[in-house]
Amino acid sequence: MTGPLDILIVEDEPMLAFQLEDEIIDSGHRVVGSAPSAAEALARAAETHPSLILMDLHLADGETGLEAARTLAGNAACVLLVTASGRSLPEDFGGAVGVIDKPWSPSGIRAALSFMSKALSGGVPPPPPGSLRLAPRCRPGGDGLYCFA
Repeated sequence: MTGPLDILIVEDEPMLAFQLEDEIIDSGHRVVGSAPSAAEALARAAETHPSLILMDLHLADGETGLEAARTLAGNAACVLLVTASGRSLPEDFGGAVGVIDKPWSPSGIRAALSFMSKALSGGVPPPPPGSLRLAPRCRPGGDGLYCFA
């Protein structure tokens, strides 16, 4: 059984952050906070311990999203990048488990959240939706379970 995810939004464009928040709530998940910069993202993640972080690459303090994703992933956080720069990511996705390309659609966000909820709860989710590209290391094992470590 899957439960709601506790999600931190890291996005410096307020309108996009509000739209993401609406999609998260409409999908039955919880928003535990938002941050417009990498520094604030690190602080909020330490305070709220989200099960998933949706992170843009270009933030209020510059192109720091990838750096923050690496730090958060190193602290065992599960990060999905939400960016228009997804094709220029390094091979390891900066430690993130996947990417949702901008411009995203509401149905694409909902599908990605549903997949992640099932995968993080240890269930055997269907293949990832087209709106979500997983990092090369995030493939199902022989048991069909996805490993995001």
